[in-house]
Amino acid sequence: MGRRAEGFSFLKRGGIWSVRFRIAKRRHEYSTGVKAEPKARRPSEAAVRAGEQIYAAALQGKRLVRQGGAASRAPGAGQTLAESFAEWLDDLTVRAPTRAQYEVFTVQWLREWRRASELIEPSIAAYFRGRLREVTRKSVQNETSALRRFGMWALETGALDAPIVVPTIPKSALGKRFAVRRRVAAPELSADEIEALLAGLPERSEPRIRGAVGFPIKARFEVMFDTTLRPATLDKLSVPENWAPGETVLRLADDDDKEGNGREVPLTRRALAALKRVAPDAGPIFGKHKYAPYVEPVAAAVLPPGKAAVFTGQHVRSAAITRALERSANLAGVMHLAGHKHASTTSKYVRPSLRAALDVIGAFAAPPASVSGEVLGEKPKRAAGK
Repeated sequence: MGRRAEGFSFLKRGGIWSVRFRIAKRRHEYSTGVKAEPKARRPSEAAVRAGEQIYAAALQGKRLVRQGGAASRAPGAGQTLAESFAEWLDDLTVRAPTRAQYEVFTVQWLREWRRASELIEPSIAAYFRGRLREVTRKSVQNETSALRRFGMWALETGALDAPIVVPTIPKSALGKRFAVRRRVAAPELSADEIEALLAGLPERSEPRIRGAVGFPIKARFEVMFDTTLRPATLDKLSVPENWAPGETVLRLADDDDKEGNGREVPLTRRALAALKRVAPDAGPIFGKHKYAPYVEPVAAAVLPPGKAAVFTGQHVRSAAITRALERSANLAGVMHLAGHKHASTTSKYVRPSLRAALDVIGAFAAPPASVSGEVLGEKPKRAAGK
């Protein structure tokens, strides 16, 4: 009696069509031995026939050694650990940044383990104890999660014959902070300080080629402050993919956001004016450039020395989220603007300050006012005659 199967598909391996399928939740992959044309997107009739034969034989429980004149294998049979890692990465359905991080992990793992037989509990535990002496607990947790994910895949596909045991990192293990922080904590910046900074920024960079137009600077940071968008997202904004004249929102796809959080972001009058001022007819609006040479001198001129010494362009976004939280009790709205999936992330931008305390005291003395129609970056409209 045949075992329960879930269909099969074809893919290219080294210029040869291979057939892939699952039986009883276990993945199998075999070479058909049929050459694949370089630009072919679909398997040839010969590859399909060979694949059907392999699939039928597997359903009957037959052990496949050779098929179509080529050696066939299931993942793990004769594979090196490096090959298993590569195949796992190929199978992953994750966003590009996550895949890139997992690739870094596999390089580190191959320095520690060369063969699958070395992935035993004492060796894995010793490895992560060593990692805690190099990086933070959070970084180690991310790595243990990736190794567990590989272990489950390897067991399911047959790349490993037994599960691997990855230790849980105790809460008491803090790990080691970076000797030099890659990002400095944002200083507390008032709205007046940010506005002074924005006012001092040049409209565009100095072009390196005579007759060329520099990249936009002031408009980029105005949009960042009024929308709270990440620098990497601003780098990707393009016409007409994300915005076109006449639209009052930015349309973000999942790939535009660090967290894969595609959404529509409303624009203030200032942000809309900034886009109209610099957006091309088509193509990138801001692009990816080095802004520090233009931003840091202005920060040094308008900010107190202590704040100017650590200021970076990223801190404009941090100040924008803090300001949004101070001005609105709508946590869900601020999360949407910032692209946060968890309230705990947004809460990190809450900054207790005398300014915030004075706002609270002032609210007690002032009559109630509705701000439901107010958009981030705009002031409430005053009634006529007042």
